[in-house]
Amino acid sequence: MSASRKGMDSNPVSDENWPALEDQLKAAGATPGSALDELIRSNQDFSVLKGERPRPDLPPWLRVYWRKAHPNSHAYPLTIRRVHGWLLHNPDHPKLRNRP
Repeated sequence: MSASRKGMDSNPVSDENWPALEDQLKAAGATPGSALDELIRSNQDFSVLKGERPRPDLPPWLRVYWRKAHPNSHAYPLTIRRVHGWLLHNPDHPKLRNRP
């Protein structure tokens, strides 16, 4: 599979191509000060996505979070959508706080 088919490109994507932080918080329905709010805010370093393009099925903060934890992975697991759903339905779960 070519790099462009995997959502990658030889030309890096600048931060301006990603949704603004406030738009991401609103889309997630994150309550200010919640663990989800903190998780989203702490995963805004889009440089870890190494040229990936925005895509509607996975929010950029979740993609950054995954890449930081799995830097050598070249794909997202199928279960990441379930993780996303769980995070949205459990925005203040204790396991979301004080994570590495």
